Amino acid sequence: MLHSLQRSAFLRPRERFHELLALQQIAIGARDGSIAGSDRLADQRTMAGHVQELVQRGLVAVTTVDGAVRYALTEAGSRRLRMLTVDLARELDTLQEATRSLMRASLVMLALDGVQRVVLYPFGETAELTYALVRALDMDVIGIVDDSPRKWGVRFHGLQVQPAATLPALAPDAVLVASAVFQEQILARLATMSLGSMRIHVL
Repeated sequence: MLHSLQRSAFLRPRERFHELLALQQIAIGARDGSIAGSDRLADQRTMAGHVQELVQRGLVAVTTVDGAVRYALTEAGSRRLRMLTVDLARELDTLQEATRSLMRASLVMLALDGVQRVVLYPFGETAELTYALVRALDMDVIGIVDDSPRKWGVRFHGLQVQPAATLPALAPDAVLVASAVFQEQILARLATMSLGSMRIHVL
């Protein structure tokens, strides 16, 4: 399943994603010449370049009303937007399955090594997936920890999210680090703790 991650049409390269973003922005009403919401993924100049290309391809129509430039999807543009949206949804499903397969394979190795009691770190978007995979392998999730005080006390499958400082007291066989965004910070935090023979496993 790794090839699914490598062949992503929307993650790498990103041209199709930028095309989808531009079509979406126009479809939701960004027709005044500044494509709203593009600042998170591309600067205005880059997005304007995508829009001009869409105009040349007949996917976007340009009109001028009272001196203001307005954009609208053509019929072909609407069809293209629907097609890209469906393609993206399918790819996300494929990527999710690829991720699940990679995580499962990694956890199987832990289970075969005799790891039974694990703690999840942090409490985030992959916690639910990690929990399901761990339980399917008959390992026990005995805790879930996070560095954010606003998450402490939140209920998760009968457990309460606790501060990371409680890890030594929980004494699991392994800590499962399930975060790509905060991985470096988490590993640095774990390096400051006295964890004895506790294993640190990055998913």
